[in-house]
Amino acid sequence: MHDVGRERREAKSDVLSAAFELKFCDESSDHRAGCHSMKIVTAAEMREIDRATSERFGVPSIHLMENAGSTVARFVLSDYPHAERVGVVCGKGNNGGDGFVVARKLIEAGRAVRVLLLCGPEELRGDAAIMFQKMLGSLRPLNAAPLIVHEASGLDASAAGEIFAADVIVDAILGTGFRPPVSPLYAAAIGKMNASAALIVAVDIPSGADADAMRPRAGANDQARADAVVTFTAPRPAHIFAALTAGPTVIAPIGCFDTRAFSEYASRFCFAGCAPGTGREQGQLWTRAGDRRIAWQSGRGGDGGIFCASRGRRALDNRHA
Repeated sequence: MHDVGRERREAKSDVLSAAFELKFCDESSDHRAGCHSMKIVTAAEMREIDRATSERFGVPSIHLMENAGSTVARFVLSDYPHAERVGVVCGKGNNGGDGFVVARKLIEAGRAVRVLLLCGPEELRGDAAIMFQKMLGSLRPLNAAPLIVHEASGLDASAAGEIFAADVIVDAILGTGFRPPVSPLYAAAIGKMNASAALIVAVDIPSGADADAMRPRAGANDQARADAVVTFTAPRPAHIFAALTAGPTVIAPIGCFDTRAFSEYASRFCFAGCAPGTGREQGQLWTRAGDRRIAWQSGRGGDGGIFCASRGRRALDNRHA
C-alpha cells in the first residue's frame, strides 16, 4: 500500500532558497507599495466577523460552511492524492458541520469515506443539521451510513477502529469556538486519533486547542495532534504562536468580509510582504516567527489568497517536489 505519510516526510526542504523575506510588522510599516497583509483575530472577533458577514453583508452562514468544508476537501485531495481511505470524525457543532461537507466532497471525488458522529443526529442544529442530511444523500447510495457513538466505550467497536485506521483522518470535533473542558466522549475520540498512525487534518484548529493561546500547551492529553490545519478568513493567535502542527497551516478565504477592523492585534501584529506572484510559481513568501514559517500562496482553485505556515525548515508541501 502506498505510504501516504512518506509524501510529507520526503517533501523538499530547499524551498527557502527561492523565497522572499516576510516579516511581522507594526501598522505603520504596512502601507508600502506592493505590501500584502493579514491580521490576527481572536476567537471572539472571528465569531463577530461570521455574524456580521451573514447579518450585515447578506452572506448566508450555510454558504460559509459549504466553502469551509470544500476548502478542507480540496486540501486533502491536493496534498494527499494517494489517500484512498478517509475518516471524518465530527462533533455536534459547526465544526462537525464543516466535516459533513468535507465528507460529501471527498465522496464525490471518489474517496472511500467513513464518518464517525459523536452525538445523535437529533442533537445537530442549524446549518450542521442541514449539512448532515446532504451528506447522508451522498452516503446512501454507497450503503455507508455514519457510525454514531454516544459513549466512549463505543469507540472500541471494530467499525470505529476502521475509521481510525484510515489513511487520513479529518478532525472536525471542536473548532475555535471551543471552551474547556473537553467532554469525556470527545476526549476519548481525541485519544484514539492521537494514537492512530493516520495523518490528521484539523478543520479550523486541532480539537481541544485554545484558539487564543499565545504559547504551546505542554502535556495536553485532551488536545488533538495535527499533521495539517486548515482554517478560514484569518489566523487566530494559536495558529501563529501555539505550535499546533509541525505541518502546514492553510488560512483560506471563504467569503467573509475584511477582518482588519475587528482585530485587537491590528496595531501590533500582521503579516506583510511583497506583492503576490513575485516569488516562485505560487508567489511564496516566508518568515520566521519562533520556529515557524509562514507562506503566502496566490489563488488556488479560485479561492483567492491562501496563507500557509509550517515549522522549522520543512517544506510547505510536496507540490514542487
